[in-house]
Amino acid sequence: MLRVIIVDDEPLMVEGMVQMVDWEANGAKVVGTAHSGGEALVLVEKEKPDLIFTDIEMPGMDGLDFLEAIKPISPDSLLFLFSAHTDFHYAKRALKLGVLDYLVKPVTVPMIEDALDRALVQERKLEQKGGGRPEKANHQAIRKALAFIAERYNHDITIEHVAEHIGMNASYFSTLFKKEMGVSYIKYVTKYRMEIAKQLLLMGEKVMDVSEKVGYQSYRHFSETFKKQYQITPSELKTKGRTE
Repeated sequence: MLRVIIVDDEPLMVEGMVQMVDWEANGAKVVGTAHSGGEALVLVEKEKPDLIFTDIEMPGMDGLDFLEAIKPISPDSLLFLFSAHTDFHYAKRALKLGVLDYLVKPVTVPMIEDALDRALVQERKLEQKGGGRPEKANHQAIRKALAFIAERYNHDITIEHVAEHIGMNASYFSTLFKKEMGVSYIKYVTKYRMEIAKQLLLMGEKVMDVSEKVGYQSYRHFSETFKKQYQITPSELKTKGRTE
């Protein structure tokens, strides 16, 4: 049975999906719902769902940013996006993230049931190819490294620490990580920390506290890194978040 999570900033939308669809009859079970990207990140890390339905437009972290953030946490989750309108830019980026489909609101029961059917078919195909999802050489080692980063991002985790954790030479791990992830270890960890920091700031936490929570001992270094990532300082983001 597929374990499903639904993410949308409209509570009525989420409640409607939960109540109107006969999930069990369609081989699925809703294991959690969330109304923001930050809330959903915590839920995904806890539940490791088979299937995620998420809105594309949410305050703070949109659906696509959310999907990018969960890839290291739950890389095997099947993904469906829904939105009030079609947008080629969003659709193109969604496909690159491995989204199965882009559902345009209003989302109906038949649309959800069709999505569940397709997800089940996808699961069966993957199982028939060898008892699980096909994985690249050394992919398991990278997944273990990503999980370690997700657990320890608020500490000083050097590439040597991670390589030692997965039992690999640091130099080889560095090369393998960039090959598998398309980005260097340092850039990946920095972006991961900044995504978490952004959500904490939008939730109203103090900048100094956020800096420490994502592993920065120097507030100045944190602020400079954040601005380089988002072209806005942490303080400016907090102010902007309060006025929206």
